[in-house]
Amino acid sequence: MSVRSPLRPAGGILKPVETAGPPPEPKRRPRLRIWLSKEPLVHFLVAGLALFLLHGLIAPDDDEATRRIVVDRERLLNYMQYRAKVFEPVGFGRALDALPKPELDELVADYAREEALYREAKAMGLDRNDDVARRRLIQQLEFVARGVAAAEANPTEAELRAFYAARQGAYRVPAKVTFTHVFFNGERPGAEARARSKLAELNRTRTPFHAAVAHGERFLYHLNYVEKEAEEVASHFGPAMRAEVFAFEPDSHTWRGPFRSPYGFHLVLLTQRTASHVPPFEDVRSQVEQDARQAAEAADYEKSIGAIVAGYDVEVVGALRRTGSGAP
Repeated sequence: MSVRSPLRPAGGILKPVETAGPPPEPKRRPRLRIWLSKEPLVHFLVAGLALFLLHGLIAPDDDEATRRIVVDRERLLNYMQYRAKVFEPVGFGRALDALPKPELDELVADYAREEALYREAKAMGLDRNDDVARRRLIQQLEFVARGVAAAEANPTEAELRAFYAARQGAYRVPAKVTFTHVFFNGERPGAEARARSKLAELNRTRTPFHAAVAHGERFLYHLNYVEKEAEEVASHFGPAMRAEVFAFEPDSHTWRGPFRSPYGFHLVLLTQRTASHVPPFEDVRSQVEQDARQAAEAADYEKSIGAIVAGYDVEVVGALRRTGSGAP
């Protein structure tokens, strides 16, 4: 977050001023204010305070003593967002305004029902010493913390490039191959010999990619494999044949083989192979930005929660106290 410099006189020229004492020191932005502007935890606490004040402003008419439930647009809007676990006031406002009368009446009834049950449960003291209520309060606080962290996550161009440089392996594109094959069932006698005879025929007639379907026997999986990664090829043909297919150079006119798989013998026409590579930053910028934002959100969230926990002294007492791992 940038810090605005103190205002200067127009023209940038300081004229001498007659004074009986030493000239006044230029105003400096208080260090506390600078720290507040840079501290995510403060933003989190401010956001929580804002939500608390907002609730106080919109709910003063709900007098539990008179058993009165007030339903207005703001309450319904908050109700919708909490149910969806997404805070988008503009989008939910449009959705609320567009609701047909029957659906609006149903939403009002749902809100009133939940509010009435909440008040009765609270009046009965069910919110005290209740693990479910405790968990929901924790979840609400975590939700607010995540929302503040998301608002703070706005990496610069330089930060995006640094993020990409440090994690290039995550954006590596695996090697891929495109090929077709002619299959001979290994359970039938003479399968390998028939495959070798067919190999000579295919190369003699220069059988093209699209004509492979007219030769060989039906395979369990596919006939043509277009831009497939090593993992998928291995799952269909086994690791040994995968290694062989990825090893030789593409040639649209030369059939190779026979290669052995767990199912039999294959003649392969490899037409394309792309090596594994890391794409340039510009090609994956949108993905890098998304990943960098998520990483920043997670870091800010953990920092905020960690600061809250650090504000408490944790004391382990009784039988739980240990002098070492596993020691009584």
